Amino acid sequence: MIRRISYFILFSIILLGAEFVNAQEEPYTVHRSEDKIILEGKVYYIHIVKEKETLYGISRAYNVSQKVIATENPDVFAGLQVGMVLKIPSEPVVDESAEIRETDEYFHHVVQEGETLYFLSRKYGIDVVEIERANPEVRITEMPVNQVLKIPKRKKPSEREVFPADSFIYHYVKAGETLYSLSVNYDVSIEEIKELNPELRWGELQYDEYIKIPRRTDTLAGVVDIQADSLMTDTMAQDIDTLGIPFWSEVKWRRIRPEPVRGSIKVAMLLPLYLFWDETDTLDLLEMDEEEVLKKEDEDKKLMINPRIIGYLEFYEGALLAIDELQKEGYSITLSVFDTERSRQRTQEIIRKRKMEDMDLIIGPVNFWNLEIVAEFAQQHEIPMVSPFSSDKQIVQYNPFVFQVTPSYDVEFKSWAEYISDYYDKTIIVVHDGDSTEYHRVQFLKDEIFEKISEKADLEDVIFKEVVMNDSVYVDMSHVLTQDGENLVVVPSENEAYVSNVISPLYYLLDEYEIEVAGMPQWNKFRNIDLVYFHKLKMSYFTSFYVDYDKREMKEFIRKFREIYHTEPYRVYPRGYNLSVYGYDLVSAFVKAISEYGQHIIYFADEMDADPILGPYKFERVNDFGGHINAYISIIKYLPDLNIQQVEMEDRPQRFWYRRYSRTYRDD
Repeated sequence: MIRRISYFILFSIILLGAEFVNAQEEPYTVHRSEDKIILEGKVYYIHIVKEKETLYGISRAYNVSQKVIATENPDVFAGLQVGMVLKIPSEPVVDESAEIRETDEYFHHVVQEGETLYFLSRKYGIDVVEIERANPEVRITEMPVNQVLKIPKRKKPSEREVFPADSFIYHYVKAGETLYSLSVNYDVSIEEIKELNPELRWGELQYDEYIKIPRRTDTLAGVVDIQADSLMTDTMAQDIDTLGIPFWSEVKWRRIRPEPVRGSIKVAMLLPLYLFWDETDTLDLLEMDEEEVLKKEDEDKKLMINPRIIGYLEFYEGALLAIDELQKEGYSITLSVFDTERSRQRTQEIIRKRKMEDMDLIIGPVNFWNLEIVAEFAQQHEIPMVSPFSSDKQIVQYNPFVFQVTPSYDVEFKSWAEYISDYYDKTIIVVHDGDSTEYHRVQFLKDEIFEKISEKADLEDVIFKEVVMNDSVYVDMSHVLTQDGENLVVVPSENEAYVSNVISPLYYLLDEYEIEVAGMPQWNKFRNIDLVYFHKLKMSYFTSFYVDYDKREMKEFIRKFREIYHTEPYRVYPRGYNLSVYGYDLVSAFVKAISEYGQHIIYFADEMDADPILGPYKFERVNDFGGHINAYISIIKYLPDLNIQQVEMEDRPQRFWYRRYSRTYRDD
C-alpha cells in the first residue's frame, strides 16, 4: 500500500521479546496459506492466525523474520490473537554474503523495490520471454524484493546489423524512426510488428533499443543482409518520419480560413460488404434454364447476407438515413460506396479509381491493414479521412488528415484514471488476472491513476492495493477490503466470466463493507451477470458513446428508422454504440463540417458544430504533426434504485500550440 508507516524496531523487540524466547519450544506446525495479494507491486501471503500459532512459528512457515511480520502488521504489538489477519511478504531467504557475479552467459540481478519484469527487459535490452525462460523456478508476476534473477546476455548487434531468426529479425531502432517507417521499409503492417512486440501497444517506439520485425519468407528467407537497414538512408528515414511536420509548421506563418465546398459534397464510404452480385452474374442467367436460375438465386441469397457484416450494413443504413435528412436541409451529397471485402488487393484497386482523387471526404475502411493503405492515399491527395471503428492510434499519429472517432484505450484510460483519482480518500483496489499480455495495459492505468491522484493529494496518504486473482490464485476479498471506509474495486477486464468471478463475491460482502465497482465499456453487453449486482455495487464504466433512449433525438431516430426500414436499430457494438445510430451521427457531423470548412476541417476539428445522438465529439490532435482522436468520455453509473446515471467528465485543457493559430481568420 502507498501509505508508509514508521515503526521503532527497538520497541517491537521489547514488546515481542518474551514470545521470541519461548517460541522455539512450540511444537505446533504452522501451515502456509495459499491466498496471495499484491500491494504496490509486492506480493503478500494472507495468513489467518489459528489457535496455538505463534509469531515464531509463522515466521518459520513463511521463511521471513519476525521483525518483518511485526513491521507489516503493527497490531501484533498488542499480542497475537486467534482470527487476526496478517499480510506476510513473499520474499525468499537470500544469502546476502553470496557474491552476485557476472558470468559469460548471464547477469545476476537482485530485484529492487518497484522493479518489474518489463523494467528489467528495458534495462538489459533483452526480451521479456528470455528472462522468463532463464528463471523457470520464479513466478515472474511475483518478483519479491531481493530475488536474484538470471538475465541472459545478448551480443549487441552493430547499428545496422540484422539478426536472423525463424520468424523474425531484430532491428536496432535509430533516432527518428517510427513504426510506420519500419513497416514501409520491411513491407509489413504496423499491426504485425506490434504482435511480436506487445510492449508497443501501451508505449511509444524508443530509439536505441531492439525490436522484432516479422520475417517475410518470400524476400528474407535464408538471407542475412547486413545492408538491410541501410536500404533506408538517413534522408529517406527523415522524410518518412517527418510526414506532416513541415505542413503543420506553416500554420504558424499563415492565416487559416475555412474553404466551404462549392456544389455537391463527394463522400466515399469503404465497408466490407461482400457484394457477390455483379454484371457477369446477369449475363450468365441468360444461358441457364429456369430451374438453374432459381437454384443460383437461392445460393446467391445465402451468400449475400454474411453474419459478419450485418453490423456494417446497419451502419450503412444509418448513414443513408443521415443523407436523406441532410438533403432535406439543403445539402447536396454524392455518396459512393465501395466494397473492400477485407482485402488489401481490393482496397488498392479502389483507391486507383480516378474518381477517388476528387473526393471531399473518405469514411472507412474498417480493417487496420486497409486503413494503412487508404490513409496514405488520403494524405497524398489531402482528403480528410474518418476511421470509424479502429481504436489503434498508430495511423493517426503521423497523418494530419485522419480523424479517429473511436478512442484508443490509452486516451480512454487517461480520462478513466481522472475519474478514479476522485476516490483518493477511499481505498482503491485494482484487480486483474496477472496475464502478461495485459500487463502493459494494467500498468498504464496504474501510472495514470497515481499521476492524477498526485495532483489532488499526497500519495503517502492514499490507500492503493493491487490484487492478482486467477484460476491458480484465489483471493478472499474480505481480506483486502477496508471495513471502516469506502472501497472502489477497479477491474480492467473485458472477460465476462472473469468479471463475474470477481464481482459476485463482492455482492455478498455488501452487508459488511461499502463497495463500488469500476469496469470497462464492454460490461454493458454482459448477459450472464445479474443486473442487480451492478446496481447494488454502484458499478460504473467509461464510454465515448452512450445510447440514451430517453433522449429526444434518439426517439426521433428510432421513429424514422422504423418508418423506412420496418425494423429496430438494435445492434450495439461492445464499445457501446448502436451501429445504425453511429452511422447516422458520423455522416451527419462530418458532411456538415466539410460543407463549412472543406479540406481545412483539419484545422477546425474542435469547432465542429455537431450534436451527435450518441454524445458529442471532442477531437484532440495527438501531437504537433498527427491527426485527431475523439477524446470524449463520460461515466455511466448504475444506481441502487435501479436507475442509470450519465456523469459528464470535466473538460481538460487543450494541449497543442496549433490551436492558437487556427482561429486567426476571425480577427479579419
